[in-house]
Amino acid sequence: MNKLLDKYKKIPAPVKAGLWFFICTVLQKGIVFLTVPIFTRLLTTEQYGLLTVYQSWMAIISVFTTLNLSAGVFNNGMIKYPGQKNQFLSSLLGLSTTVTAVFFIVYLMFRQPINTLIELPTVLVLAMFLELFMSPALALWSAKQRFSYKYRAMTAITVTISLANVGVGLLAVSLAEEKGVARVLSAAIVNICAGLVLYVFNMIKGKTFFHKKYWKFALAFNLPLIPHYLSVTILNNSDRVMINKFCGTGSAAIYGVAYSIGLMLNIVMTAINSSYTPWFYQSMAKKEYQKISKLVTALVALLGGVSLLLVTFAPEIIRIMAPASYYEAVWLVPPITLSMFICLLYNVFAGLEFYFEKNIFIMIASCMGSLSLVLMSNHHRYHINREIYTVPIIRATREIVNV
Repeated sequence: MNKLLDKYKKIPAPVKAGLWFFICTVLQKGIVFLTVPIFTRLLTTEQYGLLTVYQSWMAIISVFTTLNLSAGVFNNGMIKYPGQKNQFLSSLLGLSTTVTAVFFIVYLMFRQPINTLIELPTVLVLAMFLELFMSPALALWSAKQRFSYKYRAMTAITVTISLANVGVGLLAVSLAEEKGVARVLSAAIVNICAGLVLYVFNMIKGKTFFHKKYWKFALAFNLPLIPHYLSVTILNNSDRVMINKFCGTGSAAIYGVAYSIGLMLNIVMTAINSSYTPWFYQSMAKKEYQKISKLVTALVALLGGVSLLLVTFAPEIIRIMAPASYYEAVWLVPPITLSMFICLLYNVFAGLEFYFEKNIFIMIASCMGSLSLVLMSNHHRYHINREIYTVPIIRATREIVNV
């Protein structure tokens, strides 16, 4: 043990941080994944489908309200303003809050038609907006921790939030009569509380709500990327929204279970990407292109192997995760896993374009993928009513177009 500890202490900071970011992501996603069998047995398919639909609309609306400021522009800002990281972070948080407030006012003005469109009650939409106000604080803070290779606090907070989400969710579902609404609100409350704490922390450290230079840089960088972020979000979430519209929340729940299995591949990639992205930016700055090429090749081979395992053991995984009413989901796993794998390949190219700030290429590729979705979904809309596995086939095809 002493020898192992000595070796661990000698590991370079970026490698050590990458290891802990990997562990952190696996724990965070793994906790959520392992609780799926519990919630699928406590909730009916319609109740579980409500959570799926809420999360899908949350992801789509957040593109407009948060502008995805914790993504590409943040890493570029860390390099562009190395001595003003806290001010830059709090300024982006102020920008996100301002934009979210504008959209919240619009919602209050047109509450009924918006509720009808997204098929969610007012209480859940209000909870969604509270999450949208607070979630950027956690996202921006986490991005800064990853960029600076500070893993201790991030690991502790991330795991705590995941455990609280599960614990509060189980308690709420056990006590409430409206179990679907209770599950959604319990997750939202945990995220809101965590975000509020980090919101105050970020503002105290940065002391900057508005900064013209930072806002101008962020808007100039991210506004052209909104079609890209929206397209990617639509590609990732439209399937569940479409199934809910055409087939109902029960079918959306079945699809959601299959989708959670496909997300196992995304768990692995997210864990790797949390440490890969800072390393990639620094390696690009040093022009270490051969090192990047070798690592990317190894990652693609690893993810391909994980994809094959998921498809092979899909029937067994479905039986563990859900009761018999969800077994139809087994036919959805192969196309969902395929689309996930191809989407991860796309991220390799997108990272390179982010680094060189060639946003126009990212936008064009994503919009082409979304256009393929619109055309194909219109062609298959009658099949979707009868066979929900048509949707993930569309998903796999549109990701190929996106790449």
